[in-house]
Amino acid sequence: MPKALDLVDAGKRVLGEQLRDGSGEAGRLPARPGLPPEHMAHVLDTLLGSGRVNVAASLDSRVDLSGPVDFGMIPFEAKGATYKKLTRTLTVSNDTDAATTVKLAARVTKGALADGTLTFGQDGVTVPAGGSTEVPVVLDPNLLAADSYMGEVTATTADGATAHAALGFVKEAEQYELAVGLKDREGGAPDRGLVVAMGLDNDYYETFPTSGLGSLKMRVPRGTYAVFGGITTGDLGYRGGFADALDLFSLPEVTVADKAVAVTADATRASDFRLDVAGDKRPLQASTFTYQLQRTAPNGRTAGLSMTGDASPTTGHFGAVPTAKPRMGTLSATFYQRERQPLLTGEATGRKGFPLTLRAPGNLARFAGTKNLELVDIGGGSPEELAGKNVKDKAVLVHNDYPINVGSLAGQLEDAGAAAVLVARKTDRSVYVGVGDGLHIPFAAISHQDGKALAAQTAAAGKGKAATVALHGRKESAYAYSGQWTFRDGIPADLGITVRREDFAKVTNVFHGYGKEESTTYVQDVWGPEGTNTVSERVPETVLRGQQRDDFVYAKGGLTYQQHVGFQLYGPEMHGRTEAPRPAGSTTEDWFGPALHAAPLGGLMSCNFCSTDLGIVPFPGFAGDSDPEHYADWGVDVTLAFRRDGKPIEDQSQWIVKDKAAYQLDIDVRYDASDEKYYEDAKATHAQYSFTADAPRGMSEEACKDFLGQVSACEPLPVITTHYRMSADPLDRVRAGTPYSFTLDGYRATGWKGSTKLAGAKVSVSYDAGRTWHPATVERADADSFRVSYRQPKLSATNGYVAVKAELWDDAGSRTVETLDRAYTLK
Repeated sequence: MPKALDLVDAGKRVLGEQLRDGSGEAGRLPARPGLPPEHMAHVLDTLLGSGRVNVAASLDSRVDLSGPVDFGMIPFEAKGATYKKLTRTLTVSNDTDAATTVKLAARVTKGALADGTLTFGQDGVTVPAGGSTEVPVVLDPNLLAADSYMGEVTATTADGATAHAALGFVKEAEQYELAVGLKDREGGAPDRGLVVAMGLDNDYYETFPTSGLGSLKMRVPRGTYAVFGGITTGDLGYRGGFADALDLFSLPEVTVADKAVAVTADATRASDFRLDVAGDKRPLQASTFTYQLQRTAPNGRTAGLSMTGDASPTTGHFGAVPTAKPRMGTLSATFYQRERQPLLTGEATGRKGFPLTLRAPGNLARFAGTKNLELVDIGGGSPEELAGKNVKDKAVLVHNDYPINVGSLAGQLEDAGAAAVLVARKTDRSVYVGVGDGLHIPFAAISHQDGKALAAQTAAAGKGKAATVALHGRKESAYAYSGQWTFRDGIPADLGITVRREDFAKVTNVFHGYGKEESTTYVQDVWGPEGTNTVSERVPETVLRGQQRDDFVYAKGGLTYQQHVGFQLYGPEMHGRTEAPRPAGSTTEDWFGPALHAAPLGGLMSCNFCSTDLGIVPFPGFAGDSDPEHYADWGVDVTLAFRRDGKPIEDQSQWIVKDKAAYQLDIDVRYDASDEKYYEDAKATHAQYSFTADAPRGMSEEACKDFLGQVSACEPLPVITTHYRMSADPLDRVRAGTPYSFTLDGYRATGWKGSTKLAGAKVSVSYDAGRTWHPATVERADADSFRVSYRQPKLSATNGYVAVKAELWDDAGSRTVETLDRAYTLK
């Protein structure tokens, strides 16, 4: 008798030989669309567990069954209809040298079979020696209840040898076909789509992504359904590429009773969402957007979807299909829109000048001013068309229906000395331009009509005359508008919104750069009141550090905003306060203004610099800037160290204030400098927090449980944290050789109940990376603030940077020393 392992191996060999399909592959199970996962898992378990063949019987070589007996999904027929009987075939094999008679029996382990539901062609089967016999297995669905059935068929010989085959099938509950037709804006099958079906009086819920389908069919139980989703109108059949239109839809309630139902989502009826600011006639161009649908059933169950994008590089269409207010449950359609001053505009100049319909990527090579350029037409840009063309210092016109694919050609043209590249559509479709990564010249798309007119001008230009264009650029938009609007009574046919300028609040955002201009990202989160969008999904907008912009935010409708500014590839993302602005209000926010420093999360976290019976909570491990309510997390490199009575404690699990002693917490914060090309001048700070404390006695900060679980004691530590109210230009520069002053503030940990008064402060500055330090004049401003002043030397006497060392202390033994290695730059 083989060992247990040999039995398993033998079973695997038998299965490997017998589980071959027509292609000769072993071990494959045919897929059965519509079967529930547990059914297929049972079949697989039966095949690989007790085996399609009983292993011991197989080794005894007396009888074998070929199966499994799988009837798959039995679809629901019309109510009262008679089902046709279903037949499968089992093959019984006999490897002995004598005829064998076997009896077949079925047993189910899930579901229940009435007598006569599953029958065999004959009760007893005689199988000839060395041969096989086929036996029909007949299932009568009319005797089945709707359920999932699992079990096995067993063949038993007269002397007790057995073989088994898996048995499984599903009888579908009462269900009917629900067909959803899909039309894009041009009446054809959408390039892509998403359909959501949610039961309003049952628990059905499914999502169906589509690709190139004009109709989607699903089977659903009796009931009433919300059917909603999104439709993409493709551009020139470029499947999966850029879209000519994106539209949301929500159909009126669909009731499925005793027959199939067909409905249609028709985007030919869709309209674009449009924002018009009354009282401001300055040009605006669509930027980032998020459109959301939220559908709620009468029982409170909610489902929704969003579509987000950046509209700045396209003249495509983004909106929704109109619909009436639902009869059951609620529907909210929310539209968030940002529009900004165009970064690039242009016109054909000369006697027959005209404005260009022009779109540029957010990461285009930005410039300030006007470029008056001669235009050269290179057709599609093939080597033959380029031959003999002089593109140096000229704007180059390229005709291509896929501007997203012209990036490499644009790079070649830049290398040849071109001053700008304009890509015209060859067909009259929406303008779309790809990213401009790596380009140092303007790169933009223009309309088909503009391309035709410019081509005609270049063709007609005579000797000594040339077609010309003027391109007007900005390094950053001077203004932008944004807001969110929600429709709760259906989706109107006209999605145009006109809003008074007085209904916006102005936020002047200064995007500080550290001595140079570079791209970064801007994200604005917006949340509506309860019952609207609960999740804010936003697309980043590219902005330029070293510039500033007036952002006008819609201040009505119960909206709450939060801004985020971060590096494009590396470094931290700085988060602002969450607030509801007032109409006509005005504020200024400096992002990454001097100076970077270790910053507790303040209002964001109710427990920072806490001491608990399980350990300390040192949550200043985030960077701050010149705004005390800003904090940066991602992209900040933080190193911590802890000492007790001057001795370092390496084991962080022992960072606990167990008894009264002198403690010191060291925190090094540095911008992520993983890419030296971009961050060779990365800022860094070192903060040393010294304090005397005893073990916590009570739970003065219940929020500690949010971070450390079931703590029994939690109190704020008596540390002093810092903030620097420095000023500099948008490139973080201050003029050398001039007096300079700033305010140094001392703060306490959240929840601190003791005195906040500071006993004193000392500040020194360095202009040679900390090799020598010069004392500054420090004067008390109030109980916990000091005014610091000094005169900066000429630029030639410095390394171009100013380092600051600040020391704050109180009468209770707490002292903080913080060094900012490059607080700001000199110019």
